[in-house]
Amino acid sequence: MNERIIFGSLYVSYMLNVYCKRSVTFALPEIAKTEGIDKDELGIILSSQLLAYTVGKFASGILLDFVRPRILLSISLIAVGVTVILFASVPSNIWLLTVIWILNGLACSPGWPASALIMRRWFREDQFGTAWSMLSTSMNLAGFVGPLITAFISTYSGWRSSLTLPGFIIMGYGCLVLIILKDAPVSSDASGDKKKSSGDFPTVISRWDLFKLPGYLGVCTTYFIISLLQFGTIQWQPVHLVNELGHNIIVGNSYISSLEVGGICGSILAGYYSDSLLTKWSEVPNQVVRQHVIAWFSSGLAIFLCLITYCITQYSSMVWITLIGFGMGITLYGPISILGLTAMECAPTHMAGTAHAVSCLFANFGQTMAGFPLSYAVTWLGWQSTSFLQMIIVILMVVYLFFCTTMNKKQASKQQKRD
Repeated sequence: MNERIIFGSLYVSYMLNVYCKRSVTFALPEIAKTEGIDKDELGIILSSQLLAYTVGKFASGILLDFVRPRILLSISLIAVGVTVILFASVPSNIWLLTVIWILNGLACSPGWPASALIMRRWFREDQFGTAWSMLSTSMNLAGFVGPLITAFISTYSGWRSSLTLPGFIIMGYGCLVLIILKDAPVSSDASGDKKKSSGDFPTVISRWDLFKLPGYLGVCTTYFIISLLQFGTIQWQPVHLVNELGHNIIVGNSYISSLEVGGICGSILAGYYSDSLLTKWSEVPNQVVRQHVIAWFSSGLAIFLCLITYCITQYSSMVWITLIGFGMGITLYGPISILGLTAMECAPTHMAGTAHAVSCLFANFGQTMAGFPLSYAVTWLGWQSTSFLQMIIVILMVVYLFFCTTMNKKQASKQQKRD
């Protein structure tokens, strides 16, 4: 068995994982319209799932020290399918749906840690970064095809059928994964080359000292804000387009699909741009270079938030709405694709895993806040005021990032002259 088969198997498994995890989000406008569930109740369901996913992701990392990743991944996929089918089968009771969707979050949580561990064993270090970024595009692919498939099935068979079908598919694939995947190659000697240092760090630091490292807390805060905007846009913008502005579900889901296509382009562009700057600014620490790239993408994000707030009405064409969605995807997923790596580069090598895990906790907290808290803000402030507030927060974040990168570049230049 070679790396291509392993990568292809993991790509499909994580794509199905993300599709099913967001299946209710894809069907959100239809659920709200047909079941009479209001935005606050939907927010409770979505936030509960994300909170369970956050807890489960940490627990899965510990569990993988004792359980083979292939087995855990297979069980996860089967459990995800069961919870999705249950959600589509039970009556529309808010508390029952919430409990089932909490179980879905727990079932989905081992997907990425198990996949990452299998890839780490199969790919050399000089290949792992590329394989990691390519695998992450499966999330965008799921986000692209998911709304379109959901809209098609919902139109002809109802939203429940749009959940039942992928539920059975992922259960079948979970059984297949147990057969075709291997945890590691027979001869696993893939150490790879060591990375160059990204800065001067203390020899030994504790986990609490992570937050004292230059720029780390800023990266975590940026990750929180970007994740809140990402999930807020995915979950609530289609509801706004359909329920508030009167567009049909095809338009709402086309917006999300264009967002995901833009996300694929943004991820590739952010990686290429940051790598090219690393070569150009060889004297500047890696994390500072990537923060500079994040700042430019976030500047574009502020522009597209302004367009969403003031330039989309009930008379806007689907082409215009999908173009804005495409731009939002570029400016949202560009930073997301390199924020985890930036967090690791802020810390010494022996703390890189912990640094990434803590930054992901901030990101997951942002995703959770995009559920009930954001829906509550929309209820009290309205769509336009909430979007305007988000735009102001992004602008302040951009100012902070540019200030930090400018100061760090000057400091690096002075250090180089002294040396």
